[in-house]
Amino acid sequence: SRLLGPFVFCPPGCGSAMARGSRPLLLVTALGLAGRHCGFRAYLAGCDVVARLRDPPHTCRHAQGFVASPKKKGFTSKGGGLETVIRKRSWPYIDIHLTKNQTRIARLRRACPPVKFPLGEEDRKLLKVLEDKFDKERNCAGLAAPQIGIRRQMIVFKVDKSDAGMAQRKVTMEIDKTVWLNPSYTPLTDEMIEDYEGCFSVMKTRVFGLVSRPTRVAYQATLPDGSPVEGEASDWLARVIMHETDHVNGILFVDKADQETIFHYDSVNKRDLGRKRRFKAWCRENPPDAD
Repeated sequence: SRLLGPFVFCPPGCGSAMARGSRPLLLVTALGLAGRHCGFRAYLAGCDVVARLRDPPHTCRHAQGFVASPKKKGFTSKGGGLETVIRKRSWPYIDIHLTKNQTRIARLRRACPPVKFPLGEEDRKLLKVLEDKFDKERNCAGLAAPQIGIRRQMIVFKVDKSDAGMAQRKVTMEIDKTVWLNPSYTPLTDEMIEDYEGCFSVMKTRVFGLVSRPTRVAYQATLPDGSPVEGEASDWLARVIMHETDHVNGILFVDKADQETIFHYDSVNKRDLGRKRRFKAWCRENPPDAD
């Protein structure tokens, strides 16, 4: 047999006219397979150059995210990275317990690239998707883009003392629904405070854990219109800012929590039941104090 192209061999008898005519088809097939392979490798490596290769949707369902677009099929790499373009409107959470695709898990655990200004069309669409997802959730203090598979430094959050679930929180500062891009924070004190946290990224049987964080931080971010924002936050607002900002750096609260306090709330496991009792005892011993 003779080699016609990458990994393509011509069987004996290729001298016939029919065989010669099939060579272009075999070559195109080989190039197509190589293109799909390179496209997938580019996604894993985050290579923007090779990532421009187009690929069928089923190969990259774990790529940039879902976009409702009746005019487009397959992939687009505008703005860098790969994006799954399908007609579904739902953006599922990446859950480290429920999500079986390790590539999607990797997207949650990798630091996101910063958002560039002015915002491009793709970034504006992704930002709207993030806001819509946040608006549909109940008892949601904040949401970061990587939690739904969007590799962008985008977060949206809100702290309102009157919201459900705030009764057990120390809320000394409130803020209306806010969207930040490229957020960062710096601790302003060595004083730490413990509180239990949960997250949509570890929502299997409702996972909670005790996390110690600084009581006061300085923050910096950029609004969608490009305006810079900076200031200081304390107590629960500071905790929300730190929690969501950690997400865009690939960090989950379970990474910072006391590992002996992490438990599945609905589990009947003996260890989880014991930690759940400790959680309830902690809540009784640490009532919210807004003074």
